[in-house]
Amino acid sequence: MGIRTARLGFGSGMAWAWMAAAAAATGPMVPMEQVGPQPRAYSDKMPRSVALRSYAQVIQVGPGAKHQSVGGALASIKDASAAKRYAILVAAGTYREAPVVMKPWVDLYGGFDPGDWKSRDVYRHAAILDAQKKGPVVIGADDARIDGFVITGGEQQAHGGGIVCDGVSPTIMNNVIAHNQTLKPTIGEGLGKQIANEGAGIALLAGSRAYVANNLICENSTEIGNGGGITCRGKVQAKILRNVFCNNVAGSKDDQMFHGKVGSRSSPGGAIACSEESSPQISFNVIVLCSAPINNDAGGIWVEGNSSPLINYNWVVGNTSGDDGGGIYCMGNLYYTDDGERFDISPDASVAVEDNLIAGNDTVRGGPGGVRASRFGRIDLRRNWIVANEKGGAHAAEGAMLCVMENNVTADNGAKRTPATPKFRLTGDITARKFDARGYVTEIGTSAALGKEHALAGAVVRIGKQWSVVKSNGPSSLTIWGKFTGEAPQVELLDDYAAPAEPRTAAK
Repeated sequence: MGIRTARLGFGSGMAWAWMAAAAAATGPMVPMEQVGPQPRAYSDKMPRSVALRSYAQVIQVGPGAKHQSVGGALASIKDASAAKRYAILVAAGTYREAPVVMKPWVDLYGGFDPGDWKSRDVYRHAAILDAQKKGPVVIGADDARIDGFVITGGEQQAHGGGIVCDGVSPTIMNNVIAHNQTLKPTIGEGLGKQIANEGAGIALLAGSRAYVANNLICENSTEIGNGGGITCRGKVQAKILRNVFCNNVAGSKDDQMFHGKVGSRSSPGGAIACSEESSPQISFNVIVLCSAPINNDAGGIWVEGNSSPLINYNWVVGNTSGDDGGGIYCMGNLYYTDDGERFDISPDASVAVEDNLIAGNDTVRGGPGGVRASRFGRIDLRRNWIVANEKGGAHAAEGAMLCVMENNVTADNGAKRTPATPKFRLTGDITARKFDARGYVTEIGTSAALGKEHALAGAVVRIGKQWSVVKSNGPSSLTIWGKFTGEAPQVELLDDYAAPAEPRTAAK
């Protein structure tokens, strides 16, 4: 059962207290309204505009404009510099271009209503960049920004299906990055843990310091390769902040035999993968319903190869791996020779995993569902909520260590042969359900009285066997991140878990 702490009380009309507990114990989680694309100002009354005064020149793309393609507008710019920055505004529509090659000192903004270049809504007036499976959608550049697009249809047999940042560091904000793919390479028979084709949504490579914030990264997949949502490989120092990762898959076709089992184990990290001394900041993200199936590890976040990212203030909920670490998996420096001989080396530093909510994660055959350190990996766990994960909460094996276990709430996790025993604050019948593909949310009507509007934002829910996080709510409705499968008749809201008064030194 793990460590069960006292419950917070509920006053009349209060439906959810977990966020209050988090604020008191760990400092505030970011408000849910600030996570994911920001199509409007926080008041939701005045459309969010682009400040154009700082630009030397503004170019418009869309019906009736001088340029009808993003590529054409970029090609027309010959003299951009730090002293002469350009903005390209793109109206709603579908732009079938592959790839869009960004330029230094040129910023791209999508989501404008044709004929109205003063305000925008990146959902309602979607500017869609569709590569039509003819390569990656976007090639990044230094000192450049891409903001407010739907980035889709990317596919290649290399790193990066949606956006490729190879040694460059653009700003990537307020985009919907969906339905991109990397194709599998040829892997030698019997070999495992190989570098394949990674980063179906975004590939951050070779020292990239990209700023990746407020994006919706959903339903991207690698056939064989790390990082269904994002891969960080090669001393990457990026910032990955306030994004939503939903239903991404690493290794959808990683089915080659290795050590007598199906799966080459070359596709960990359903949402994010960090390799080769990459240490990005991973903060304030919602990571739900992602997976690394077929004998792979880390449905949520994968760390290897002397990488030491800061992982804090994230919701890591309802992710699944084929083997170990459904939520988070950290290991040391493992590699195989061409003859299949394995070597393990300890990393230089521990991975800081702090102030996260890690709940409802699972593994198919391994364990634990929550957090796993293995093969000389090192993790410092501080002030996390590790609750209701199948097959265990946090565990280290094969020379790995949980170096610090400090002030975590570890409760109601399962074990290898014992299911988790989550406590639920509220259960209601589902009276209506609808998947909104534009915002990548599932809208649920329920018989339960949910109380004040938006009071449940950030709450954890279970529908059938799937878990996710509430984006917003009404008195009898929930808007939940991600796509749910199946027709379960009820929705359940996970209980609150208060912070412990004393440091904890062990976890199941």
